[in-house]
Amino acid sequence: MSKRVYIILLLTLSLLFSLIVTSITLAQNDIPDKVLEAAELGITSFRIRDAAILGFELEPEDKLTLGQGFEISCVDKNKLDHKKKKSLLDVTTVFKESWNFTIDQNGEPLTFMSIGKDRGGNYTVTSMGGDAKDFGISLKKIKKETDDVKLVVGGFNYFFIGKKDGKEIIISSIPSGKGEALDNSKFRTTDEVVKHFQKLVDSSKSDRYAGGIGGSVSASKSKDKGFKMNKLHIMTIAVGILIIIALTITLLRRKLSRA
Repeated sequence: MSKRVYIILLLTLSLLFSLIVTSITLAQNDIPDKVLEAAELGITSFRIRDAAILGFELEPEDKLTLGQGFEISCVDKNKLDHKKKKSLLDVTTVFKESWNFTIDQNGEPLTFMSIGKDRGGNYTVTSMGGDAKDFGISLKKIKKETDDVKLVVGGFNYFFIGKKDGKEIIISSIPSGKGEALDNSKFRTTDEVVKHFQKLVDSSKSDRYAGGIGGSVSASKSKDKGFKMNKLHIMTIAVGILIIIALTITLLRRKLSRA
């Protein structure tokens, strides 16, 4: 086999490996296909009808894409017990079968979209709207510090969670300069944010927080820690095999024609 053939095979195998690694990375969130299908339909509806209803002005050339999806949960009042917590996630409870996305305009978060199940058990858009600009600004800030980011919603605001030097760092989507507590002017500690929510519970004299404060959103992960094949993996491997088979047949034909 010639040096040229070796190089071609090496490049093909490298491409296949890259595709598989990419597919595994994309699948780590493991968002169910049915959820993604409902979200894509939501984007179509947003462009055709909902954007105008919600007050967003779109240009024909604007590119709308689906932002990152997160499984929705809430800050649980019963977990705020005045005890020190290692993570803000220690005071949250997951809402099953509920997901939160951003609708991105030309690569930047524009608005929010929630996906859940209807009475028939089918995934559909359950809510849409709100300004996601500050959400995007805060997300960029924390991604400069860490790639492993989770999202918590509390008190009607978003809080991004990550780790740096072994310690949890938190930044909210609350814009700075408005005099509000926990704005996104700097990163916050776990204690600082947990105490903020504890104070809200302690000072509340109504049933407003009976079921929890706001909600939290944690990056979706598969319940099965083992690797599971999905459609993306199968398609990627199939394409790679077809490429190798086609290349092998071509090389054999060339070899036979020269014989």
